[in-house]
Amino acid sequence: MADNGGDVVRSISLRVDPVGGPVRDKADSEVVRAVADALGGGTLRGLVVLVHGYNNTFDDAKTAFSAFRDRERELAQLPINRPLADNRIFLEIYWPGDADWGILSFLFYMGSLENARKTADRLAPAFAELAKGAPMPLEIDVVAHSMGCRLSLELIKLLVAVPNVQLTHVVLMAGAVSTFMLEPAPDNQRLRQAYDAMLGGGGGLAKSLYSPADAVLTFAFPIGQTLASGDEGTCPTALGHEYWASPTVPGNLDQYEVQGAGHSDYWGWREGAKARAISMDAHRQIQPFLGFNHAPPREAASRDTFEADAPESRDSTPAREVAEYKSSD
Repeated sequence: MADNGGDVVRSISLRVDPVGGPVRDKADSEVVRAVADALGGGTLRGLVVLVHGYNNTFDDAKTAFSAFRDRERELAQLPINRPLADNRIFLEIYWPGDADWGILSFLFYMGSLENARKTADRLAPAFAELAKGAPMPLEIDVVAHSMGCRLSLELIKLLVAVPNVQLTHVVLMAGAVSTFMLEPAPDNQRLRQAYDAMLGGGGGLAKSLYSPADAVLTFAFPIGQTLASGDEGTCPTALGHEYWASPTVPGNLDQYEVQGAGHSDYWGWREGAKARAISMDAHRQIQPFLGFNHAPPREAASRDTFEADAPESRDSTPAREVAEYKSSD
């Protein structure tokens, strides 16, 4: 399948239902085989893995992933038939981080956390299968949002034991991950241990895009983590909420504040001049980090950029932000 100017796009779904529902027992083997075939026996460099967050239905996630590629292509100002990543596959990961509870679906936070762990457990064998047939280490870039960041770190923890995998870049947008879980001690969740092994040991890089204006991570995240079972902390700070200032921050983690960003402003699906300007600020960080293609300078100079967008006035009260988030992460 080709999409967006020739980019190769595949998806692995751990969903049973398009809205809510349980985590599938395993990734569909035929789908995994199709991804392996798309890798072309090693002729493509690897994967750009896209992972959505909490309270996203299947359709919400599909919209977010499409918007991500559209925003990246806009920023790159590519000719219509030129791929954004001609040497990689965009692999979309769908998982049930939502509930079919109508207007109360946003209360599914604790269930979403458990489903993120289950999804990572059931994705790991699929990545092992993809890596097994690769003649060189399978290069993996990850772009994740919100609870998808926790899912990705749980997956990385499992990929430590998988041979022939090289994690090269990880983008964590509005990361719903407690900063204390990425401290080297006590590291009860083994997230920092896995981060250091897969990124630090392999020369990989990570980037955290954060915003103090994110009301979901300001209010809902600490409460949800506190109420969750297990060692999830008491009113912890989310990585995606503010600059993580600690002498133990990994040296290969770059942090960038996306000024004014609400929780749903990163992928690029929200309409309006201000939302577009905010998302493009995030994407300007992502594009060079992941090494996507871009137009030659003289072609780019002939087109308008989004830097001239004048941010519109915005009611940034917590009540409005949380209301916006209920419909989609």
